[in-house]
Amino acid sequence: PEGRPVAGAEVCAWTFSTALASSITAAPSCAPSEPDGRYRIDGLHAVAYRVGASAPHRLPQVLRDDTGQRTSVALRAGEHREGLDLVLQPGGVPLRGVVRDAGGGPIEGAWVAGHPYVASGVSVGAQGLGARSDAEGRFTLWARPGSVTLTASASGYADGWTLAAAPERDASIALLPESVLVGTVRDPEDRPVEGAEVRIDVQSPGGIAVERTQVAHTDASGAFRFEQLPPGRYKPEATAAGLYGLAARSVRLGVGETSAPVELWLGAAARLEGRVLMDDPPGQDRGCPGAQVRLRGPTQLAATADDEGHVRWPAVPHGEYEVRVRCPGAFGPRDLPALEIRGDRDALTWTVRPGQRLRGVVVGPEGEPVGHAIVTASTARLGVAAPTPYVEVHTTAAGEFVLEGLAPDRYELVVVAEGHAAAAPLELEVPAEAEPEPVRVELRRGATVEGRVLDEQGHPVPGVLVRIGPERGLITSAGGAEDEEHHAVVFVPRFGFSGTTDGEGRFGLTGIPAGPKVAFVHTLQGATLPEPASLEPASLEPTSLEPTTFEVADGETVSIELRVAGVGATVRGVVLDEHGGPVADAFVVVEPGEGHGDRRVALPQLSDADGSFEIAGVPSGRHRVRATLRGGGE
Repeated sequence: PEGRPVAGAEVCAWTFSTALASSITAAPSCAPSEPDGRYRIDGLHAVAYRVGASAPHRLPQVLRDDTGQRTSVALRAGEHREGLDLVLQPGGVPLRGVVRDAGGGPIEGAWVAGHPYVASGVSVGAQGLGARSDAEGRFTLWARPGSVTLTASASGYADGWTLAAAPERDASIALLPESVLVGTVRDPEDRPVEGAEVRIDVQSPGGIAVERTQVAHTDASGAFRFEQLPPGRYKPEATAAGLYGLAARSVRLGVGETSAPVELWLGAAARLEGRVLMDDPPGQDRGCPGAQVRLRGPTQLAATADDEGHVRWPAVPHGEYEVRVRCPGAFGPRDLPALEIRGDRDALTWTVRPGQRLRGVVVGPEGEPVGHAIVTASTARLGVAAPTPYVEVHTTAAGEFVLEGLAPDRYELVVVAEGHAAAAPLELEVPAEAEPEPVRVELRRGATVEGRVLDEQGHPVPGVLVRIGPERGLITSAGGAEDEEHHAVVFVPRFGFSGTTDGEGRFGLTGIPAGPKVAFVHTLQGATLPEPASLEPASLEPTSLEPTTFEVADGETVSIELRVAGVGATVRGVVLDEHGGPVADAFVVVEPGEGHGDRRVALPQLSDADGSFEIAGVPSGRHRVRATLRGGGE
C-alpha cells in the first residue's frame, strides 16, 4: 500500500471462458513477481482473464477497476497487455495443509485455491489465488483471516474441497480417482464431426449445489473426452456450425469409472447473430462492448459481445427462448419479448440505456475509512422488478465506492465489512434525470464471539460451520435470517455471522451486531457434499439440544462453548463379492436416503484386504452405503 514493490508474489491469470477446453482452463497460469515487483505471464489465449496475486503475510487481491469492481482483461491474439498493477495489503495469514488420495497417500502437484466462505455458496471455477502441493502433498497459501473454502485439483483425480479457518496448520483435502466420460459426435450423414464443442454440467466442489459447465472439443475422428470428473450423472450436448445434438440418455459414472463411448448425433440448428446497442447519446446508438446475452429455452446459451457489441451463436436448437441482456454501466428493458427460433437470424438487436451512478463512502465508528467493504444495491426485497436487480462493488482503501448502471428505481443498500457490524439496510431512490446524492454509511465495530465446538464426549469438532443470528430470527440454509419484526430477510454477512472451526474446534466471529443472539452449528462432512448434511442445534449445556442464546454489546468479546449431537458417527462393514469372498480396494460411499440424489455425506474409503471398511464422521440420519470398483461395477 506504500507503493513499494513486492518481490516473489505469485501472480496468476485464470479464465472462465467456455471457448477453451476445460483441460486448458482447469488451472491458472502463474508467474512470480521480480525484485522490482514486475511480472509477466506468457502463453495465454485470446479470451478474457481474471488476474490476481498473493504473497506471504499479505492479503490476496484480484484486479479491480477504479470503482472497486472486479474486472477482466480481454486479450486479442498476439496482444501484449501492460499496466495491470495490483496492490497487496498486509494482513494475510498462512493456511497450511496436505492433499491426499483416498488411501491416504500424498498427491504432488495439486492446485489448491482458497475462496472466502460465503454463507450462500462458494466461488465457482478455477481461481488464481492458491498454491501447488509439494512431493509430500503439502501446501501453504496466504489468506484473509476467517473461514475459507479450499478446493484442490490434480491430474487423474476429481476435484475435492474442505472448509478451514485461516490461520490453519493442518487442513486436509482428500481426492478421489477421476471418472472419465468419452464419446463421439456424428453429423446427420453419420460422418464424424471434427471441432465440435461438447458440454456437460458438473457439480462444483464446495458447500453449495452449483453446476459449472465443462467443455471439450472433438478430434478428427469426432471423439471427445472429459477427465477429472466426480462420480455422478452426465448428459452431454454438442454443437457445430449449424448443428446441435443432445445425448439420448444420461450416463452414470462411478468412482474412477470410464464410460462406454457415448454417441451424439447432430441435427439442424439455427445460426444467430445480434448486436447490443447503447442509446447514448439518445437517438445515436452505439455498440456495447463486453455485453452479455443469455438465452434460456430448450438449452441455455450465453455470448459476450465484441468491441462493437456483436454477439454470435453458431448453433441454436429451434424453440422459444427467454432473453437476458447485461451491458456494463447500462440497463435494458424489464421484460424482453421471448425469442422464437425456427431458422437462422442475423439482425437481432437489443437496446440498453446508460444507467445512473451512485457514489458513497463507508466509514467506521471513529469516522475512519473502511476499505474492502462489500456494497450491494438490490431490489429483491422491495418487490421491484428492476432491470438492474443487483449490483455489487468493493470500497477502495479510502472507503469510497461507485455503483454504476442503475436503472431509475428504489434500491436497498447493504454494506458488509470485515470486523464491523453490518449497518441497517438503507432504502434509497435513484432518479431518472439526475445522479443521486452521495451516501455515507457508518459502521459500528460490533462484538466478537469466540469459543469451541465439542461433541457429546467433549472432543473438539473441526471443520463445522458456526452461525450466529438474531435471537428472534431463523437461520436459514441460504445464510439469511428472517427478521420477525420487520418481516424481511437479513442476509448473513460473509465476514461476521458464520465461521469454520479449526483443528481444535475453535472459532472466532467478528462484527456481530449488538443484541440478543442465537448460535447454531451446521455439520458439513465429506469431500464433495453440496449442502449441509444436518443442522444440529448447539447448546452451552452438554445435555441440552436447545439453541444457545446470549447477548452481546458493541466492542465486547463473548466466549461460548457449543455442544453438538450426531456428529462423528462411524459406519463399519465388509464388502463381499457374489460368491461371499472379500473385495479389497473397493470405494465405499455413504449417501443420504432416497430422494436426495447421489450426494455423499462422508469421504469414501477403500476397503481393506479382508474387505472391511470403517467410515468416520457420518452425521446422524438414514443413509445408504454403496461400494464401487475402480473402473466401474458395484
